[in-house]
Parts: sequence; C-alpha cells; structure tokens
Amino acid sequence: MQQPIVTISSHDAPVTSTCWVTPFSASLEGERIIASASLDHTIHLNRLSSLSDSVWSTLATLHLHTAPVSSVSTSSDGRHLVSAGWDGVIGIWTSAIPNQDEVWDVEETTEKKKRRRVAEGSAEAVKKGPTGVLRSHTARVSKAIFESSENVSRAYSCGWDSTVRSWDVESGTCVNTVTLPDRAHLDLALSRGGSSSVLYAASADRTVSLVDLRTNGAQSAVKTFTHPSTPSCLVTHSSSAHHLLTGAYDGALRVWDVRSPRAALARFEHVVNDKDDTPRKGKVLGVDWAHDLAACAGEVGFGLWRAGIGGNEQEQV
Repeated sequence: MQQPIVTISSHDAPVTSTCWVTPFSASLEGERIIASASLDHTIHLNRLSSLSDSVWSTLATLHLHTAPVSSVSTSSDGRHLVSAGWDGVIGIWTSAIPNQDEVWDVEETTEKKKRRRVAEGSAEAVKKGPTGVLRSHTARVSKAIFESSENVSRAYSCGWDSTVRSWDVESGTCVNTVTLPDRAHLDLALSRGGSSSVLYAASADRTVSLVDLRTNGAQSAVKTFTHPSTPSCLVTHSSSAHHLLTGAYDGALRVWDVRSPRAALARFEHVVNDKDDTPRKGKVLGVDWAHDLAACAGEVGFGLWRAGIGGNEQEQV
C-alpha cells in the first residue's frame, strides 16, 4: 500500500475539493501551489516546496462564502480560480498572493490559529478577497469551472436548483440557463476534446446528462447515461470528445463512449481489503483520468487503474 508524500492540514473542517494551481510538471522538484476548499467556508492556497519532501505552508486564505465551499477549480495556467458554495454563490479569484490582507472582518477559530502556528515553516497567511462574484443560483452550487485555459471570461456551473448555467465572467451575468427538472446536480465536466458547448452533469437521480448549450430548455439534455447508483463525480477524457469516466456511490468507476450511452464500456470496482483480508467497498467521491490512468478517491481510500479509451484495459495499478 502506497503512503502519501505529504499531508497538508491547513483547514479546521473536512476538505471538499482540491486542484493544482501550479501547471503540471513531471519533475518531483520545484515549488507547487495547491488550492483546497473546505466545509470551513474558505479556500486555501498552500505552498509545497517540492514533491520530494513534506514541507508546506499556507500562503493565503480566500474569503467570500458564508457556507461550505463545494468546489474549487483553476485555469490551466494557474492564474485564475473559480469556487462554488452551498450559499449559492460563485467566486472568481486570482492566484496572486497579496502583500497584505484584502479582507479584515474575518474571525478565526482558536483551533485554526493553533494550526497556523504549528505549520512547518509557515508565515502568517494573508486573507484574500475575490475579484468577482456570480449570483443567480437559487440553491447550493455543486461545481463551477472555466470554459478553457485560454478563455477565463466564460464559466459554467451546476447546482441543486436543477440548473446548469453559463456565465460571462467579466460582466458577472448569467447568459444561459438550462433547467433539467427535479435533478439536483452534483458535478460538472466540460468536453475537452470537442465542442466547448457540450457539458456533462452528474445528478442525484442516478443519471449523467449530456447538455448542449446551443439549445434551450429540456431539449438541451441530448443524452442520458443511467447508473444503478448516484453518480457523484465525473471527468472527460483529455483528448477524446467521445469518452467519459464516472464514479458512483456503488463503489464503481465506469468508462463511457458517449456515442453509445446505453451501457458503459468498462467498469472498475473500488474494493480494498481490511487487515483481516475482508473486502470493503464504499462510495466513490472523486475521479480523475489522465495518461490512460483512472484514479478515484472515496470512503475506502484511493484507487488507480489502467483505463484506455478502448475500454478493455482493467488492470488495477
């Protein structure tokens, strides 16, 4: 069983979402910045000196949300962040670290102050405010993402109000709303290999919907991928416009060819053995897919599989 390189404990409540702010590099050396969102209503920018040691510090805490933060995502150049919260608000941020606090009326818990003092090599983190706020959702926002690395003026979001929304970030306005009735949306992904108008929304009614933003109303849900259990997370393939990976509460990952939505191409069971070799399975809560490797995190830990877009590779790493 592999062990983590480093554990970053900057929040005083469970972490809900993380992302790399520093652009990807295969080298273990070099500074990395990691953004994390939490039930403590904040987002943190954490500095990791390198992937070969465990020295970390919190550079900034980002303050806007008045309820738990569902997700944080970044542009691929690492210069911009977008957050989604249970308060129905979406925050737009830069990753630049200010020289002084931008927010002053934030009260911190005693436990959080203590953690800052004991963090290895950490200076006092500055408090940072958003560059923009997007408001239109009428319930919890589950996920917000930018359109692409080159275009951070357009963002997309989904929430518990049964809507998928498109945003003009510069003006702060919602420019398109797709309503899929009676579906609380849990996660959102943009097709990375094809049209930027195609999104996938995972919902609590055990479906994933392909949403075409070029059409309006219920007709926007062009295809539906039915799961036996709630799909909590999803990710599109980095180069193929036709492939999707989902993770669900039944402890399974599924590879889909979106041209044939009736059945998944492949299915991976996230099962681990306890100390007495008893198999244990739990909900999958997060997935990623890169370099023909499918990864998941969930109630029973972390899993990794070889998963090409052919759908035949099912070897657990």
